[in-house]
Amino acid sequence: PDWLLSPPPRPLVLRIGIISHPKDFERRRAFRETTLRGVPKNEVIIHHRFLVGYSGEGDEDRRVLEEYLEHGDIIRLDMRESKLRIGEKRWRMLKWVSEAHRSTYDYYLSADTDAFFRLGALARRLPYIRPDLNSPQTQDIYLGRMVSHKMHFKANPYDNETTFDKEDDQFQPGEFPGEEWYPYAYGYGVLLSSHLVDRLASHEISLPHHVHYPADDVLIGQWVADYAPGTIVVGDYSGFHDAVKHGWGQEHNKVVDYDSVCVHHLSPSEMRQIRNREEFAGEW
Repeated sequence: PDWLLSPPPRPLVLRIGIISHPKDFERRRAFRETTLRGVPKNEVIIHHRFLVGYSGEGDEDRRVLEEYLEHGDIIRLDMRESKLRIGEKRWRMLKWVSEAHRSTYDYYLSADTDAFFRLGALARRLPYIRPDLNSPQTQDIYLGRMVSHKMHFKANPYDNETTFDKEDDQFQPGEFPGEEWYPYAYGYGVLLSSHLVDRLASHEISLPHHVHYPADDVLIGQWVADYAPGTIVVGDYSGFHDAVKHGWGQEHNKVVDYDSVCVHHLSPSEMRQIRNREEFAGEW
C-alpha cells in the first residue's frame, strides 16, 4: 500500500508498557526479539518496560530478578500477581508513562506479551489513518481496536497500591459523570497520546483501578470517557486484530497482511514466523 512506502516525517516516539506475568520468560524474550529489536531509529524511538509483579514462587521470582539485571527493562511491582489486580497494573503503567514530560514522546502504547507489533509500519500508518491527528502532544487521541461497554467504576475513598482489600465500586445508572456507553480498545494494543496521558495522570483525578481481569481494558475506556471528555477515538480494525483461528470470535480474526501492525494471540514461535515473512523484509 502507498502509506507503507512513505516514511514518517519524523521518528515516532513511543513509551511502551507491556503487561507481563513472572512466568512469561519466553514471551518477554520473543517480544524483545521480534517487536523491539532492530526497529530503525529514524522511524521509531522506543522506551519500553515490562510490568511484572511477584509470584511467591522463589525460583521464578529469582529468575525475574536475574532477567531484570540482564536487560534492565523490567519494573518489578510490589504486588502479588493476580487477575484481581490487572486493573491496578494498568494504572501503575500509566503512572510510569506519565513520569516523562509529554514533550518528550508522542504516544503511550499499552501492549500484551502475546501480541506482535510492526512498529515501523505503525509509524507510517498513523498519518494515513487520520492525517489531522498530527500533534499527539497537544491532542487527546485514543486508538486501537474499538468495541463498547457501559460499566462505570468509581474509586474507593482510600487508595493503597500495595494491598488489595476490595474492588472499586460500580456507579449505578444516573450516578456516573460521563456517557453510559463508551468505546474502549482491546487491551492487547492501545495507543494514548501523551497529552491524553497527562490528563488522566493528573493529581486532581482519582482514577478507579481496583478492577479485575477481564475488565482491565474496559477500565481504560472508562477513564477516557469519564475523565477526559472530548478525546478523539480512532478504531483501526484492519491494523489491530487476532490471527485467523486465534481469537475469541470470528469477527476479530483476520489474515495477516500489510495492514497488520498489531497481531494478537500469538505464541513466541508464531511471532518469529511473522517477523520473518518475506513481505516484511526490510522493516527491521
